[in-house]
Amino acid sequence: MIERRIAPLSVEEAVARGGEVRIHPDLARLEVMRALLHHPPLAKAIQTLLIMLLFKGRILDERLRELLIMRIAWRTASLYEWTQHWRVARDLGMQEADILGVRDWRGFAGYGRPERAVLAAVDETLDTGAVSPGTMAECLEILGSPAQGIELLAAMGNWRMFSQLLRTLRVPLEDGVAAWPPDGETPPEPRIGVSGGSAGREGVDGASVLPLLAPDESARRGRELGLDDGQARRAPYRLLLQHPPLARALNGLLSRLLYNGVLDARVRELVIMRTAWRTGSAVEWARHVPFCRRIGISDADLLAVRGPLEDADFSAAGRAALMATDDTLETGAVGDDAWAACEAAFGTLPELLELVAAISHWRMYSQILRSSGAPHEEGDTVWAPDGRFPAG
Repeated sequence: MIERRIAPLSVEEAVARGGEVRIHPDLARLEVMRALLHHPPLAKAIQTLLIMLLFKGRILDERLRELLIMRIAWRTASLYEWTQHWRVARDLGMQEADILGVRDWRGFAGYGRPERAVLAAVDETLDTGAVSPGTMAECLEILGSPAQGIELLAAMGNWRMFSQLLRTLRVPLEDGVAAWPPDGETPPEPRIGVSGGSAGREGVDGASVLPLLAPDESARRGRELGLDDGQARRAPYRLLLQHPPLARALNGLLSRLLYNGVLDARVRELVIMRTAWRTGSAVEWARHVPFCRRIGISDADLLAVRGPLEDADFSAAGRAALMATDDTLETGAVGDDAWAACEAAFGTLPELLELVAAISHWRMYSQILRSSGAPHEEGDTVWAPDGRFPAG
């Protein structure tokens, strides 16, 4: 029996809290939501992105989506994710052999070019933190539109985020659900790459892999979603606003964590900068340097975030959060020592949940930005303050 890290709410309490933020009772009863609903606004933001990718506004083929989810679950050894989506895939009419093919997809004869391109994209993100330009170009050719390519990147990021949440919180299976259906075969230990390929160079010396909206058109679409014009004109939104339902859902989670969260802003920014440095996301780093400076994070702190934690003079909370970040990047879940340090440093369950979500969220953004080749904004300093690139 898996040992939970957070005691779940009772079903009745989860349904009640879910109702306050308009989460459907059937979803609120799930084990994962009984953990996340200790922080209802965060649970709502996570659920909104999930529902968009599964139902409301999705444009990606459901079969391809489920294959990428099952591959992520297998590669990251996310038991809960595998069992939940085994049932989703079967309800869509997918054959058992086709689903099981993700375990060794290169040796499975039942997949065509679309399945192989998408599964290659999944493996590249897990191995190097981004889809290579060649694989991304093939996916775009197959999918037929930039919006579908963006949704593919978001889907990979979302279910990788869920794997990290589920494994870190040690969410158990629902009652009566068999492990690793249909045959009980368990995956190998997760093999996850932190950075690689063109790490540190996206937006620096290469063209965008995905097209961007013109700034004026992006601002117009952004206004329809209630976004500030300046924000909508930036490269990430010129990318995302080609798919307005996805942009709305992602912006809701971003806003919850960045502007309306309970986690200390300094801790949050240290997590983001550590993630950007270790995954080699130049654009993510550049975008958050101004945030860091506004809240008093010095250039010395930025330099320290790049090096070994034992050499830095961070607070107990900052050090615990960075330990958790490193664990998640390297293994896909927070380890026991880092979890104990976080429990000691953060006083409430909402803070702990938001920390885990923040690590996974900005890991997702790194993956999207690097895979799309999003450019820097005019005036951005590449790898401020000293211009040194991370190792590839």
